[in-house]
Amino acid sequence: MAFTIQIQPGDLEQLRFAVSPLIELTFSYALLHKPAHQGLHPRWVEAVNQNLSNLEFPYLAALIPPKHYLADFVTPTPSADHSDIETELRRVRATPPNVVRNNIEHIIDLDGETEIRRHYLAYPDEALFCLIEELRLFWQRALSLYWSRIETVLENDILFRARQQALEGAEKMVNNLGEDLRYQSRTLEILQHCAPTQICHYLTTLSGTGIRLVPTVFKDALISWQTAPEWEPMIIYGARGAGLWYGTEQMEPEGALRAVFGDARAALLQALTLPGHTSELAQRLGITSGAVSQQLAKLNEAGLVESHRSGYHVYYRLSHRGAQLMALFAG
Repeated sequence: MAFTIQIQPGDLEQLRFAVSPLIELTFSYALLHKPAHQGLHPRWVEAVNQNLSNLEFPYLAALIPPKHYLADFVTPTPSADHSDIETELRRVRATPPNVVRNNIEHIIDLDGETEIRRHYLAYPDEALFCLIEELRLFWQRALSLYWSRIETVLENDILFRARQQALEGAEKMVNNLGEDLRYQSRTLEILQHCAPTQICHYLTTLSGTGIRLVPTVFKDALISWQTAPEWEPMIIYGARGAGLWYGTEQMEPEGALRAVFGDARAALLQALTLPGHTSELAQRLGITSGAVSQQLAKLNEAGLVESHRSGYHVYYRLSHRGAQLMALFAG
């Protein structure tokens, strides 16, 4: 079974990436209730379960049934390349009542009626207020502490995809977003596993205004999509390196590397094997952002690091020469 999306010429020409804290929040909450999908995030799951002990999120849970659907209005297509969580929560709060009711009715068809779902139908504005409070609390307890690390992984994924698109074309890049996604001749086909009683053949045609591509570290291997008329078309996919964001302890640089570059620059080169912005690198190394900036300037002069701006941050990573150098010292 497949969901088929007919692409117009303008859609492929206007592929735009975005980072969404709200989408990450929603999928991370769903992950906590799917033990079979937690393999990449055991340390986060353990820490967050402790932070969330004795807390319940009934208005969020009501939007995420066990089947392959969640309410569209809790994962609206990002309106910008980067948004903060409060901006995205305001968009959810402004969801029209008819959209809330339509989404909830679909969930009820799939998973049955509950008291909370009846509240959404009868008093959507009140229910949205309760939902926003839950989303904000979950963000504070489960994700805010880790967001800079998660964002770094997402930015690195976007950089990789953008380079692949530039070098090999949009068709090749899109086909590499997930094993269940195929693109050919202006047709996107998303393969789905369905029960015999489910209708899983869908066909929709886009208008040529573009598609948002949104990576996430908490998504399972399956592609998700958004083609509801209230929002811009969107494809959500699993980011490369999704299991690396929680991080391991910073490795000590090899003695030879320290001998050549000194302790500070050697540690920074080691840290740059996982790219990041200045504050992120400073946090990993336990030094000030100013000290990191000084060392980055020297390494940049030597051609060992490169940078790119994305949203509010400038991200640094090893250049090709820097990667070759690190491989030499590792050998």
